[in-house]
Amino acid sequence: MIVERGFCTDRQYLPALRTAGLTDKLIWLAGRGAETLDRCLSSFRGRPGRLYIAPDCRVFGDSRRDIAQVMAGLERAKIRVVDVIHPQHETISDLLTHAGNLIARGRFGRKRDARRRGARGGRVKAIAAEQRRAEIAADWFLRNLVQDSDIPWKALVRALDGKMSEATLRRNYGGEE
Repeated sequence: MIVERGFCTDRQYLPALRTAGLTDKLIWLAGRGAETLDRCLSSFRGRPGRLYIAPDCRVFGDSRRDIAQVMAGLERAKIRVVDVIHPQHETISDLLTHAGNLIARGRFGRKRDARRRGARGGRVKAIAAEQRRAEIAADWFLRNLVQDSDIPWKALVRALDGKMSEATLRRNYGGEE
Protein backbone atom coordinates (compact mmCIF):
# COMPACT_ATOMS: atom_id res chain seq x y z
CA MET A 1 0.00 0.00 0.00
CA ILE A 2 1.33 3.42 -0.98
CA VAL A 3 1.03 6.19 1.58
CA GLU A 4 -0.21 9.49 0.17
CA ARG A 5 -0.14 12.85 1.91
CA GLY A 6 -0.64 16.46 0.80
CA PHE A 7 1.27 19.49 2.03
CA CYS A 8 0.81 23.21 1.38
CA THR A 9 1.54 26.49 3.13
CA ASP A 10 -1.53 28.47 2.10
CA ARG A 11 -5.23 27.73 2.43
CA GLN A 12 -5.88 28.74 -1.19
CA TYR A 13 -4.16 25.55 -2.42
CA LEU A 14 -6.37 23.14 -0.46
CA PRO A 15 -8.85 22.70 -3.38
CA ALA A 16 -5.98 21.73 -5.71
CA LEU A 17 -4.88 19.02 -3.29
CA ARG A 18 -8.47 17.81 -2.92
CA THR A 19 -8.78 17.46 -6.71
CA ALA A 20 -5.70 15.21 -6.59
CA GLY A 21 -7.86 12.77 -4.62
CA LEU A 22 -6.77 13.56 -1.07
CA THR A 23 -9.20 13.88 1.80
CA ASP A 24 -8.93 16.64 4.39
CA LYS A 25 -7.38 14.18 6.88
CA LEU A 26 -4.49 13.53 4.49
CA ILE A 27 -3.74 17.21 3.77
CA TRP A 28 -1.28 19.05 6.00
CA LEU A 29 -1.49 22.86 6.01
CA ALA A 30 1.59 24.47 7.55
CA GLY A 31 0.63 26.54 10.57
CA ARG A 32 -2.79 24.98 11.07
CA GLY A 33 -2.65 23.70 14.61
CA ALA A 34 0.64 21.86 15.03
CA GLU A 35 0.96 20.90 11.38
CA THR A 36 4.47 21.24 10.00
CA LEU A 37 6.43 19.60 7.23
CA ASP A 38 8.33 17.43 9.73
CA ARG A 39 5.10 16.11 11.24
CA CYS A 40 3.71 15.44 7.79
CA LEU A 41 6.81 13.45 6.85
CA SER A 42 6.80 11.55 10.14
CA SER A 43 3.28 10.34 9.30
CA PHE A 44 4.83 8.19 6.54
CA ARG A 45 6.47 6.11 9.35
CA GLY A 46 9.34 4.95 7.17
CA ARG A 47 7.07 3.67 4.40
CA PRO A 48 7.45 4.76 0.76
CA GLY A 49 4.77 6.91 -0.74
CA ARG A 50 3.79 10.12 -2.50
CA LEU A 51 3.80 13.64 -1.15
CA TYR A 52 1.53 15.98 -3.09
CA ILE A 53 2.60 19.62 -2.77
CA ALA A 54 1.13 22.94 -3.81
CA PRO A 55 2.15 25.36 -5.31
CA ASP A 56 5.77 24.15 -5.79
CA CYS A 57 8.92 23.04 -3.94
CA ARG A 58 9.22 26.39 -2.19
CA VAL A 59 6.96 24.90 0.48
CA PHE A 60 10.14 23.16 1.71
CA GLY A 61 12.09 26.37 2.36
CA ASP A 62 13.16 29.79 1.17
CA SER A 63 16.54 28.88 -0.30
CA ARG A 64 17.83 26.39 -2.83
CA ARG A 65 19.90 24.70 -0.14
CA ASP A 66 16.88 24.11 2.12
CA ILE A 67 14.83 22.72 -0.75
CA ALA A 68 17.66 20.46 -1.93
CA GLN A 69 18.16 19.05 1.59
CA VAL A 70 14.47 18.23 1.98
CA MET A 71 14.28 16.72 -1.51
CA ALA A 72 17.37 14.56 -0.80
CA GLY A 73 15.79 13.32 2.42
CA LEU A 74 12.56 12.50 0.60
CA GLU A 75 14.45 10.64 -2.11
CA ARG A 76 16.31 8.58 0.53
CA ALA A 77 12.99 7.80 2.22
CA LYS A 78 11.54 6.74 -1.18
CA ILE A 79 8.86 9.42 -1.03
CA ARG A 80 7.98 10.73 -4.48
CA VAL A 81 7.08 14.43 -4.68
CA VAL A 82 4.17 15.37 -6.97
CA ASP A 83 3.42 19.03 -7.75
CA VAL A 84 -0.34 19.30 -8.25
CA ILE A 85 -0.20 22.85 -9.61
CA HIS A 86 2.52 22.06 -12.17
CA PRO A 87 1.96 18.43 -13.24
CA GLN A 88 4.39 18.80 -16.15
CA HIS A 89 7.26 18.72 -13.62
CA GLU A 90 7.67 14.97 -13.21
CA THR A 91 11.32 14.55 -12.21
CA ILE A 92 13.18 15.84 -9.19
CA SER A 93 15.35 17.87 -11.54
CA ASP A 94 12.29 19.59 -13.02
CA LEU A 95 10.93 20.40 -9.56
CA LEU A 96 14.24 21.79 -8.32
CA THR A 97 14.82 23.82 -11.47
CA HIS A 98 11.37 25.39 -11.29
CA ALA A 99 11.73 26.28 -7.60
CA GLY A 100 15.27 27.58 -8.15
CA ASN A 101 14.13 29.84 -10.96
CA LEU A 102 11.34 31.27 -8.83
CA ILE A 103 13.73 31.89 -5.93
CA ALA A 104 16.35 33.50 -8.16
CA ARG A 105 13.85 35.75 -9.89
CA GLY A 106 12.98 37.63 -6.74
CA ARG A 107 10.20 40.11 -6.34
CA PHE A 108 11.28 42.42 -9.14
CA GLY A 109 12.17 41.43 -12.66
CA ARG A 110 15.06 43.88 -13.00
CA LYS A 111 17.57 45.23 -10.47
CA ARG A 112 16.72 48.73 -11.55
CA ASP A 113 13.09 48.24 -10.49
CA ALA A 114 14.19 46.78 -7.16
CA ARG A 115 16.29 49.84 -6.34
CA ARG A 116 13.57 52.21 -7.44
CA ARG A 117 10.64 50.49 -5.73
CA GLY A 118 12.34 48.88 -2.76
CA ALA A 119 11.26 49.99 0.70
CA ARG A 120 14.72 50.86 2.02
CA GLY A 121 15.79 52.52 -1.20
CA GLY A 122 12.60 54.58 -1.31
CA ARG A 123 12.97 55.78 2.28
CA VAL A 124 16.61 56.69 1.78
CA LYS A 125 15.80 58.60 -1.39
CA ALA A 126 12.98 60.47 0.36
CA ILE A 127 15.28 61.54 3.20
CA ALA A 128 17.99 62.63 0.76
CA ALA A 129 15.49 64.66 -1.30
CA GLU A 130 14.16 66.31 1.86
CA GLN A 131 17.70 67.28 2.88
CA ARG A 132 18.41 68.76 -0.57
CA ARG A 133 15.21 70.83 -0.37
CA ALA A 134 16.14 71.98 3.16
CA GLU A 135 19.51 73.22 1.84
CA ILE A 136 17.69 75.44 -0.66
CA ALA A 137 15.25 76.98 1.82
CA ALA A 138 13.38 76.14 5.03
CA ASP A 139 10.11 74.22 4.71
CA TRP A 140 8.06 76.93 6.46
CA PHE A 141 9.43 79.57 4.10
CA LEU A 142 8.64 77.56 0.97
CA ARG A 143 5.18 76.63 2.29
CA ASN A 144 4.36 80.33 2.89
CA LEU A 145 5.61 81.28 -0.59
CA VAL A 146 3.49 78.61 -2.23
CA GLN A 147 0.38 79.53 -0.21
CA ASP A 148 0.63 83.16 -1.34
CA SER A 149 -1.62 83.17 -4.39
CA ASP A 150 -0.29 86.54 -5.67
CA ILE A 151 3.08 85.02 -6.65
CA PRO A 152 2.96 83.12 -9.96
CA TRP A 153 4.62 79.69 -10.17
CA LYS A 154 7.20 80.78 -12.73
CA ALA A 155 8.25 83.62 -10.44
CA LEU A 156 8.68 81.16 -7.54
CA VAL A 157 10.87 78.87 -9.63
CA ARG A 158 12.89 81.87 -10.85
CA ALA A 159 13.31 83.15 -7.26
CA LEU A 160 14.78 79.77 -6.28
CA ASP A 161 17.27 79.96 -9.21
CA GLY A 162 15.63 76.91 -10.80
CA LYS A 163 16.92 74.66 -7.99
CA MET A 164 13.39 73.40 -7.43
CA SER A 165 10.80 72.70 -10.09
CA GLU A 166 7.19 73.80 -10.06
CA ALA A 167 6.11 70.16 -9.73
CA THR A 168 8.28 69.71 -6.62
CA LEU A 169 6.86 72.84 -5.05
CA ARG A 170 3.28 71.75 -5.76
CA ARG A 171 3.86 68.21 -4.54
CA ASN A 172 5.74 68.95 -1.32
CA TYR A 173 4.40 72.30 -0.18
CA GLY A 174 0.69 72.06 -0.94
CA GLY A 175 0.32 74.13 -4.05
CA GLU A 176 -2.97 72.64 -5.26
CA GLU A 177 -5.25 75.28 -6.72
